[in-house]
Amino acid sequence: MRSRFLILALVLAGGCHVVWKDSYWEDAKTEKLEAEPPDLTPVQARLLFLGVRVPAKPALDADGKQVTEGLPILHVFGSSPAAIAGLASGDEVRQLGGLWIGAADELRNALAVVSPVTSLVFARDGQEHTIRIGLVPWASYLKERRKRVFSDAEYYGLSLPFFFDYVTRELSPDFVQSYFGADVKDSVQVYRDLDIFPLWKTGISVFRRETLNVYDSSRTQVIMWPIRFTTEGADRTTDLDESIPLPPAGTNDL
Repeated sequence: MRSRFLILALVLAGGCHVVWKDSYWEDAKTEKLEAEPPDLTPVQARLLFLGVRVPAKPALDADGKQVTEGLPILHVFGSSPAAIAGLASGDEVRQLGGLWIGAADELRNALAVVSPVTSLVFARDGQEHTIRIGLVPWASYLKERRKRVFSDAEYYGLSLPFFFDYVTRELSPDFVQSYFGADVKDSVQVYRDLDIFPLWKTGISVFRRETLNVYDSSRTQVIMWPIRFTTEGADRTTDLDESIPLPPAGTNDL
């Protein structure tokens, strides 16, 4: 404790503006987790969300007839109503709220008019099943996914006392595949914090750069005798659109 105060006194005596350690990551979790999700189209805003990726157009045989009786599911999003209800890739959605579903447009139209708690008929291995399912607004699911990003991101730290601290938080390929429906080879970094010449146990660094991809935000702080230079990026929410591949062409997320 005495050594900490001695270091701090020396820094202040030299005219350095002290910046105590604070994290964009913790700020985002505590203050911005409930921020409205970005890039919600007018169509999405008025629809309930089932949580499936489906083909935009039905597959047709040589005679122009639809190959499947219902709408095949290509992907089920993690923690979505479809996932909670036990649906899986390869199942077919055949009815929602009593409305027949054979194409993506029909599912989209049904999601605009059905009740949040409704019936769903799906087929698995040719056998039909009827269940009750609770749908949610798109915005609610995007907020839930963001919470999962914060809670499930894996922490990695590397430190050499007095020289540098390097911290990252990353989403595993399995998480990205489940919650974003995207196949990636490597983990996706959502937070990075680099500190150069940190003063041990004081929370002070000569140079600090933080990047928080969840919010498309970054900050650089440089502390030099006798000035401090700080820049902050635009603090607006994103859902990692630039870090994770977009949905495959010819598909719809509904």
